Amino acid sequence: MLYALHNSVHNWDRPDHGGGGAKGGGGGKRYMPFSDGMKSCLGQALGLMEVRTALVVLLGRYSFSLDPGHGGAEAVRRSMIMSLTLKIRGGLRLVATPLG
Repeated sequence: MLYALHNSVHNWDRPDHGGGGAKGGGGGKRYMPFSDGMKSCLGQALGLMEVRTALVVLLGRYSFSLDPGHGGAEAVRRSMIMSLTLKIRGGLRLVATPLG
């Protein structure tokens, strides 16, 4: 799907050349960064490395549990919304407890 979006002559003046202008003024869902190919995000690898580093630091310092206000894991599962990414109605609140 992403390949088709980024390489369609309906969306791009010159899809075979990086940076070919978007038709119709751009915007919308024509360009999706962090994809693949020559129109992908240049900082993708650095961004993913930074997220992994932050996650390792947080998991090394805190224990995370589901906020009791969510009504349990089953209630969270029922509130999931499938789209390009997984979403949870109202967000996902966690309780962070410092480790020993």
